[in-house]
Amino acid sequence: MECRYICEQDAIWRLLGYDIHHHWPAVERLPVHLPLQNVVKICKKAKLNIIAKDPKFQKTKLTEWFEANKQYPEARELTYCEFPQKWTWDDHNRK
Repeated sequence: MECRYICEQDAIWRLLGYDIHHHWPAVERLPVHLPLQNVVKICKKAKLNIIAKDPKFQKTKLTEWFEANKQYPEARELTYCEFPQKWTWDDHNRK
């Protein structure tokens, strides 16, 4: 059985014709984790020993925020939550 729950607010927005899926500004989840305990998504065929040694997978938005604070004085003026307003995340290069 496929089911989904629509809360009262979503229901009234649908009834009144408001767009409920494309909100502006966009909401972005910022990961928070302890050192070297970040979440890594891998496919089934990936080799775990190669991924564990790859430094690219140790980089997250949080770790790169710390690196940007070390390198750029203008980054030090922003909190972690404010950071995406002025800087962009390159998911391919993880920086």
